[in-house]
Amino acid sequence: MSASRPLEVDWVFLEQAVDDLQDYLLSPELYWTLSGEFRSGKSASLPRLILGNLLLSLKRLKAYPWEAGQYRVLNTLDDRIYSVRERWLHHWQEKVKREIPLRLSVWENYLNEVVEHGISIAEYKYQVRSRVILSLLKNEGVVWKPAEISRLELMDGLLTTLISPGPFIWEPELQNGFPKAEFPFLYVSFERGA
Repeated sequence: MSASRPLEVDWVFLEQAVDDLQDYLLSPELYWTLSGEFRSGKSASLPRLILGNLLLSLKRLKAYPWEAGQYRVLNTLDDRIYSVRERWLHHWQEKVKREIPLRLSVWENYLNEVVEHGISIAEYKYQVRSRVILSLLKNEGVVWKPAEISRLELMDGLLTTLISPGPFIWEPELQNGFPKAEFPFLYVSFERGA
């Protein structure tokens, strides 16, 4: 597929991550470096494979209004992920358990920076991916520790003091895949934190 297709990094990451997924799940590593590179005008590294990144790329790609051929490719990748997940479910869930506290820390550190230095729209649009990933990890059949749930609730409370409700902040084509009721932190205005 051409380098100009939408969500190119998500596509390349997902295609390479699916190939490495079983090896990743069976390894002790939480972060897995993919062997390929993303090239679109200039060379750049792909994100490392961690289940949150995989779930986010898959969710973003599923939200986009693709043509039939691209949907077929995406469904094949999704089926492969599901097959590996089901075969190695214990390993999958152990990785999720390890990722949750790390994602909480990343999101908490970002919010503390915002409190101290103010909010940047561009930075928020990128950093909020950690909060989206935390929502996606909640659907992976792992029981969160009470302290983790409380910590996330406190951070969500803090976030409401930093932003106001507003329009969807990611690519407009993704909006249907990220409903406001489930992902309110993607529907924001920055008037309070500006």
